[in-house]
Amino acid sequence: MPSVTDHDLAQLGEICGKICYHLTAHIKAVADGVPGAGTSDVAKVYQLAAALPAPTEAQWAALAGHAPARAAKPAAAAAGTPAALAEGAERAPGKRLKWTQQLEAELVQLVEDEEFRKEKLGKDAQRGGALNWAGVARHFGYNNGAAVKNKYNELKGIPRESGGKKKKAEGEAQDGEKPEAKKPKKEEGKPAAAAAAAAPAPAAGATPAAGDWSKKQGQELVKLVEDEEERKKALGKRRLRWKSIAKHFDKHKKDCRKQYTKLTGKEAPEDDE
Repeated sequence: MPSVTDHDLAQLGEICGKICYHLTAHIKAVADGVPGAGTSDVAKVYQLAAALPAPTEAQWAALAGHAPARAAKPAAAAAGTPAALAEGAERAPGKRLKWTQQLEAELVQLVEDEEFRKEKLGKDAQRGGALNWAGVARHFGYNNGAAVKNKYNELKGIPRESGGKKKKAEGEAQDGEKPEAKKPKKEEGKPAAAAAAAAPAPAAGATPAAGDWSKKQGQELVKLVEDEEERKKALGKRRLRWKSIAKHFDKHKKDCRKQYTKLTGKEAPEDDE
């Protein structure tokens, strides 16, 4: 089968140049309202070309005799490459992001709606089974989760976190964000340690004081409610049972449910079927 020669390619280039010029002139004539512009031979060529199917990248590659140059892109997406930045989240280097109502609403939904977060961020949605603040931050054009987490706290009326120790908590769920976070630190002395040691085997019929939660207990409570693996390790069961959680903390079920809502701002879920 004869191959395409340099002469053939040169002749094709001349033809393409002619067609491109005359079709452009034809479009301009139609736009300018020149009489008879749509009845020429060029108009027929234009109509014929418009009816042809658009070639794909693979077809061009096959015609050129080599594989598509960008065949690796789908693999990168499959590996969990984060989704594109949120609409309107682009910002110049060194400039602070201007939060709009749309971006603020999207931030709240990403934090509180796990399905929406997974849809938007893919594998960046969670880290270690909990909300990944770093992934949420990248979605809005930030390099770490601290600023975005503080923005969420601001929208929910939660005091900003202070100190450097909290900076590494980007992979945690929104479980440490409670207004009274600093108070338990002063009270976590020997009495708190004794209560924690007694938690695995509470006295029968014990009535715990309402609201008597340490910071560590609050964090553990949220994990037990939201993470099946944490429930399996701590309680021996994956299913959510408020009775088991209450027994684990030596507290009433109502107290546990109220504390969960207080820490997360979400309604306490019902027991698993």
